[in-house]
Amino acid sequence: MYFNDTSDVTNYGTDPNASTTLHAGSFGRGVAIADIVAVNGQRVMGTHSKDAGGNSLRTVPGPGQGIADTVRNGLAVATFEILKSDGAPIGTIFVTGLAGGDAPPGSPSSATGGTNFAITGGTGAFLGVRGQMGVAANPPGVAVQRAASMTEDPANRRLNGGGTQRWIAHLIPMSAPQILITGTGPAVSHSSDFSLVTPSKPAAAGASSAP
Repeated sequence: MYFNDTSDVTNYGTDPNASTTLHAGSFGRGVAIADIVAVNGQRVMGTHSKDAGGNSLRTVPGPGQGIADTVRNGLAVATFEILKSDGAPIGTIFVTGLAGGDAPPGSPSSATGGTNFAITGGTGAFLGVRGQMGVAANPPGVAVQRAASMTEDPANRRLNGGGTQRWIAHLIPMSAPQILITGTGPAVSHSSDFSLVTPSKPAAAGASSAP
């Protein structure tokens, strides 16, 4: 995460060495870049990028923090551009939401990393997708991300190292298969003779049926 911690734009991305941020602040802004390495345990490639701004909302704020009924650290817009392990494109997921605080109601129990993101759409295999997303808590001692200065050269990102995040996505596709319901139940037919699947003629293991 590269924090905008200097007003001198001529220094952006010029330091080849690993840096530490000088000051993110309550209203600090930053840009994150990360490699996507796996989806559901399957090896993939890709890039996660995020543009974030701080607001430091607190119910009992300290100096420089915003008083609010909710606890959040900031707002963010993020993308997940996913490729196959051979570099072929799969699709991109777009999300926007809040960082810090509690996970939203109904989110996966493993998404406890303090994020509240809505999936706003996608491209490719994720065309029209909706849903929600969160970050799973890391094991003890495993850093979520490295906070760097925006003066650091992102070309050396992989050499300088970073942290690890595991995102949990609840995806709702643009459309879902529909099954016609009749007075006796779903209109699912046997593929062998197109007769309806009924309690007296149920679907059998190894046999195919279709709506």
